[in-house]
Amino acid sequence: GVGKTLLAKAIAKEANVNFISASGSDFSEMFVGVGAARVRSLFELAAANVPCIIFIDEIDCMGKRRKGGDGASQDHNQTLNCLLQKMDGLNSFNGVMIIGATNRKEDLDEALMRPGRFDKHYFIGPPTCKKDRDELVKLYLDRKKLSDDVTLEKASKLMVGMTGAEVEEALNTAVYVSLQDNR
Repeated sequence: GVGKTLLAKAIAKEANVNFISASGSDFSEMFVGVGAARVRSLFELAAANVPCIIFIDEIDCMGKRRKGGDGASQDHNQTLNCLLQKMDGLNSFNGVMIIGATNRKEDLDEALMRPGRFDKHYFIGPPTCKKDRDELVKLYLDRKKLSDDVTLEKASKLMVGMTGAEVEEALNTAVYVSLQDNR
């Protein structure tokens, strides 16, 4: 809800490179070996589309800390090990960059977070300054018919601490409520 995917797409667009998106949950399977095979397929796709950015949303689904040998964790461990191995083969010269996003950084395996894999870590939260919040509210107010007493300033004051997704939902709900009240 804060725009992690949008930010990754913007980076790819600014860099003028291909954008490949995946979700960490795409790699979780009941059958051992399927997740690792999907990681290999993802990197083959990236190799065929260099230069590119691979964006893995919810990377915590495939990058959780490794644990013991029950059947459920065996596939997870193979998937994570395959990802780590593929990331080790990357450098600044091969044209592939990986961006991962998570809301659960504390759950990620330490090997995934070490230098050479994910070197930079950024926190992206809701807007913290009035100007940014005003721009976000203005974006979601666009194309909405407003009564004369509704202003950007009033709406923005109500949205302090909200993420982009929460602002969008609140403004859409306001539209539905006003329609129900014949306003």
